[in-house]
Amino acid sequence: MGKDAIEELGLDEPLDRTKVLEYMLKLRIMPYWTENRGLIFRPHVGRIAARRFQEILHLDTKEDVERVRLELRQASSAPSQQ
Repeated sequence: MGKDAIEELGLDEPLDRTKVLEYMLKLRIMPYWTENRGLIFRPHVGRIAARRFQEILHLDTKEDVERVRLELRQASSAPSQQ
């Protein structure tokens, strides 16, 4: 993640869960959990952003990641249902 993206998201400022999820939806970023690497984001978001996302979204286990993935899928499909 480049400096412009970090400034756009405001990683140097306090973030809330809603702002992070909206940003992830906008860029179609999805968290994944692998047994050998743990938490990863696709597309790659960079080490600093990944750590901040993990802290804010409380992604510590595979179950946490699945919960956020479900939340992102529901949010992305919600406008098409209206």
